[in-house]
Amino acid sequence: MTVQVVLVHGIRTSATMWRAQQAYLDERGTPSVAVDLPGHGTRLGETFTLDGALATIDEAVRQAAAAGPVLLVGHSMGGLLSASYVGDE
Repeated sequence: MTVQVVLVHGIRTSATMWRAQQAYLDERGTPSVAVDLPGHGTRLGETFTLDGALATIDEAVRQAAAAGPVLLVGHSMGGLLSASYVGDE
């Protein structure tokens, strides 16, 4: 079973920060998804909330988990949110 990678960006950036990592993973046949948290990237017009950020991570993890085990990766604020998410499970 292939690991599914979920990537969570840091503050004041977006899912696009993971482009190089996603290209690397793709070359190796490892599926990945990078999310935009509320208030960032494609969701810039939304208000950032902790609940909204955790819900975004939860949705991405649940979708990825349908295809296999999930590796959750976060940078800066995304790392803190990911650790909080895992701690809540």
